[in-house]
Amino acid sequence: MIDVFTGGPVKDKIRKELDAPLIKEVSKDGKEKLSYFGLSGPLLYDIIEWQDYLKDFTVVEESYTGRKERSMERNRQELLLKNSFITQLRDGRGVINDFLAVIYGDIDRDIILKGKGDFGKELPRQQFGLIYLDYYGGIFKAKHREDAIKKLISNQKEISEKDYDYVLLITVENLDKGEAEKRKLANEILDNLKNARVENGSIENFNKFLQGCRYGLLQKIYVPIQIYLYTKFCGDGIKFYEPVIYQENKIEIKKSAEMLHFRSIISIQKGKRTTTPLIKDIVGICNLKLLTVENGKIVPYKEQFPELYLNKKAQ
Repeated sequence: MIDVFTGGPVKDKIRKELDAPLIKEVSKDGKEKLSYFGLSGPLLYDIIEWQDYLKDFTVVEESYTGRKERSMERNRQELLLKNSFITQLRDGRGVINDFLAVIYGDIDRDIILKGKGDFGKELPRQQFGLIYLDYYGGIFKAKHREDAIKKLISNQKEISEKDYDYVLLITVENLDKGEAEKRKLANEILDNLKNARVENGSIENFNKFLQGCRYGLLQKIYVPIQIYLYTKFCGDGIKFYEPVIYQENKIEIKKSAEMLHFRSIISIQKGKRTTTPLIKDIVGICNLKLLTVENGKIVPYKEQFPELYLNKKAQ
């Protein structure tokens, strides 16, 4: 059985009310349609919802190399996927193979770092306007993941021939990896604030909260700070929007997972190389409110990080 997760009404609301406005903005209201790359899932809910702003789609699915029966199963699934997908597309796009590419393999180790999927299949294009890394069952600090995201951000800069913006969406599972890993993550966050001119009272409250909160929730700060640092290393700009925490449900099986969803727009600046990270930017990332969906509405999450305040001299 193929694992399929769907957030139902909750994920639908995030797609429509939080993700779609960013995609609409970067695509200039659909006038400059974007190329999609990512982990859409076999039901393609995301790209069906955002299709008015997209021109082609490259989706990555789990590797089935060396498993003949499962490989045949996946081939049947891909055929069904394409046939059902085309009925939900607007504007008479024509032959589905012209704009939907499916590549099998590990998205981090194979597709991004090595550039090839199963049977040596390469990406049909390298530059994208919308990247969605929806990591079900995984965490940001999984093997190969950080190196892959670094390379992906770097590749977009190197391939581009001009300045342009693209949307980067990342979802990670809110897993508990134990106290040792939690302390490591908390220390990395504090290291990025070590030399900041932050008011003593606010940094003390912040530190206490880090030590007491769940490991998975630390990703609310860790993930966007790391993405920010990777982007500044390339000399590009980035704007983050409020992250979202929600429950993701699995089709046909009574199972759910708590997920954290991050939204950003990266601005490629071809004339710049490495630029210095700014403490005020990192503090701003830490201070973003955490959102959730309750009773059909997007609201602040019940548990928020204490706000950090810069000393007046640092502002």
